[in-house]
Amino acid sequence: AIGKLAEVNELKGVIDLVDFNNEELGTDKEAVDKLSGLVEIFQKPELDFTKNRAGGDDILGDAYEFLMRQPSKTLFHRHLRGKITSVFPSTTAAGITTFLTGLAPQQHAATGWFMHLKELGCVATTLRFQPRCCEASLRRDGVEPNLFFGGQSVFTQMRRQTYSLVPQELFGSDYDSRMNPCPQKLGYSSLPNCLQQLAAILSSRHENTFTYAYWDGIDDLSHRYGTRSIEVIRHLLELSDAFDALVGQLTGADVAI
Repeated sequence: AIGKLAEVNELKGVIDLVDFNNEELGTDKEAVDKLSGLVEIFQKPELDFTKNRAGGDDILGDAYEFLMRQPSKTLFHRHLRGKITSVFPSTTAAGITTFLTGLAPQQHAATGWFMHLKELGCVATTLRFQPRCCEASLRRDGVEPNLFFGGQSVFTQMRRQTYSLVPQELFGSDYDSRMNPCPQKLGYSSLPNCLQQLAAILSSRHENTFTYAYWDGIDDLSHRYGTRSIEVIRHLLELSDAFDALVGQLTGADVAI
């Protein structure tokens, strides 16, 4: 059955490599018990993703198309200048690391939220720098972030004052410390708190500065509800209003956002 499935879907040599008669599975009864247990795992109600509306949507790779589906009154529409190509793979981990290093995923090696690390024999949650199975840092296995994440951060290369705003729960994490070594780094607890601190930084500096502010609300809601959900659209409009207010506060300032 698997062989036929592989042939029809042009997956020969991909999904038909498993030998279910392999002696490593044990005796006939042991093999049946193991495979039956595996099937039971995927029959659990909590693994039923049939109602997941995020399937087929990619907020990073399809950001322009996403914006074009929304009401054209937003600040993002008014200031739209064109379409750019996303990194590939267009994942959060790849995109953020590219932004912080200026390197493509092929160079910095952070390709996805989850990555299989064959050297450690585990699947890691990349930006949390921990095994997917638990919350312990990969440091416990002797792996340092500078060995895991390649490239030099843009913050170490800039010849001007830099500032960084990141969610409080990520502040000082292994990834944040390695890839975002900004000397003037602040944590925020909410969107209003983030924009309040951002406005204070931008309105009080007269020399040339660079400020990086990361907000993951759209990305988080898109993963949970899908990019076409009312939750995501509502938050987009909330962001538009909030940034409109920020732009109003900075009227007259020599600032590019």
